[in-house]
Formats: sequence, structure tokens, C-alpha cells
Amino acid sequence: MRTVTHIQRLAAKVAAVILVLSVFVTPMRASACSVCIAHALGAAMHALGAQTLPNGTVIFGFNYATFTKSNEGEDPGTTEHETFNQYSFDVNYGLNDRVVLRLSVPWVDKDIRVTGEQSNNAHGLGDVLLGATFQLPPRANDSVVTAFTLDLKLPTGANNDKDSDGALREQHLQVGTGSTDVILGAEFSMEGSQGSMWIAGIRGRINGSNNRHYSFGNVLFYDLGYVKPVGHGGAVVLDFNGRIADKDRTEDGSKDTNSGGHLGYLSFSYRQGLKHDVGVIATYQVPVWKQLNGSQSESPLFSLGVSKTF
Repeated sequence: MRTVTHIQRLAAKVAAVILVLSVFVTPMRASACSVCIAHALGAAMHALGAQTLPNGTVIFGFNYATFTKSNEGEDPGTTEHETFNQYSFDVNYGLNDRVVLRLSVPWVDKDIRVTGEQSNNAHGLGDVLLGATFQLPPRANDSVVTAFTLDLKLPTGANNDKDSDGALREQHLQVGTGSTDVILGAEFSMEGSQGSMWIAGIRGRINGSNNRHYSFGNVLFYDLGYVKPVGHGGAVVLDFNGRIADKDRTEDGSKDTNSGGHLGYLSFSYRQGLKHDVGVIATYQVPVWKQLNGSQSESPLFSLGVSKTF
């Protein structure tokens, strides 16, 4: 059950992953970076675009993301309701004009309540993400810029927590997944009119197993979005974020029937550049396409990020 919870959590870290800039993707990267909006890494599921940063540029970000979801409980007639909050510290570094390195360190806090039972809380350091983006050198007449991404999610979050009776908590009450996961992707950006930009991306995440042989289902992410500059140093972004996930494999090797499926979000973001190279971004994502396995229910996702460029 609950692959979607894990996907959104990782997507909030990876994902994802906000490097959408409201600028042209041209060789004039030094001037482009001066109007970067918010380069934080972990606000929510977003299309990345193929942007990079000027050599030596460092962007620090702090992000908050929250959502709720519910699904059928393990006992017949019960429902499991989860409230998820994540706080992450993120760094993007322009190694050169073609390569961006990134780091995301999350703090997870989630409450899970089953019908007729008290709420259970899990909190602590989550799974750290390391990643890189490599942009193909654009030619003078190219209308589309392409970049490839590689991310590694490490099992830094606790995965062997026990309850007050000393019994091992079930997988979804663990802060970390206990697995090492690899995410590969391709991102695209196309310049529009009056400073606007089209962005698109596709990424696949291959999940490992923890020491109890539990494995979250592999996932395919796809994104399509439009960036429109507004006012002085601001931008609005409208994008569609989708994911197709396999079912989870439980400890006994069986598939969790209440996990995986196809889910799509319509996402609206507002980004604003402030003085002293500070940026803010607020995002609201609404599920508009649901083909989920078993009994699962998704709520909108809200995120807020602040970043500082050096």
C-alpha cells in the first residue's frame, strides 16, 4: 500500500527538485543567473528544465512540503490516514557552465492514524540525495536545450525503529526506506516569446531493497510546463507532473495491492527574486488524474522554499 507516500517524499527531495529558471537558455548564463527566481532543490514534484548555473555559483535553499493521503488499512474495514511534513536543506553548485551538482538533506515528520487507533508519529533525518545535471553544449541555432540527470538516494534515514514494546515498526512508520535508489533522467528547455520558456522532462527511479527485502515500486516521472516572467524578477509556472509507479514488494515477496498506479498533478508556482540574491517560491499541486491501484486517496500538495545565491 502507500507507494504514493514514498514517491511524494522522494519527489519532494529529488525532484525532485527546482531548477526551473525564468530566463533564456543561451550562452549568456552570467546575466541569466542574475534573475534566477528560486533554485531550491526539494519543494515538490517539478519539471527541471535543462538549465545550468555559471561556474562557481552556489545556491542554498530551505524548503517545506506537506500533504495528506489515505488508503485502506491492513485490517478489513479500516482506513489509514497520513499527514506528511518535510523540511529540507538543499544545495546546488555550478561545477562549470555545463554541470550542476546538488545535495538535499531532509528532515521528515509524519503522523499515521488507523481507524479506531491512536496516531503514531515518526520523525528524524530522512534519506539524503546526491545528484548531478549535465547539459549538452547548445549550438547557436538550437531551439531546444537538453540535459541529462543522475541522482543517488542514500539510506541515511532510520529504517529499524521500534515501538514502545520493542517490536519493529512497519515499513511506513520508518523515516527512511533503508534502500539505495538511482534516478536517471533527461530534461529539455525551449525558449518562448517575451522571455517565456517551455520545459519538459522524463525520469526513471530504480528502487533497491532494505535489509528486510521490502522494496518500493520503481517509478517513471514525466513533466511538461510553461514559465512566464511577471513583474520585476518574478515568474509564474504552470506545469503537469505525472508519475507511473509499480506496486511495492513486501517482506514476504508479495505485491502490495494498495500501492502504485498512475497519478498526475496540475501544478501552479509563483517565484519571486528579492534583494541580495534571495528567492522565494510557493507551489500548489492538485491531483487531476488518478488511476491508482486498490484503495488510495491523494490530497493536494503545498510547498514553500527560500533560497540564497552566492
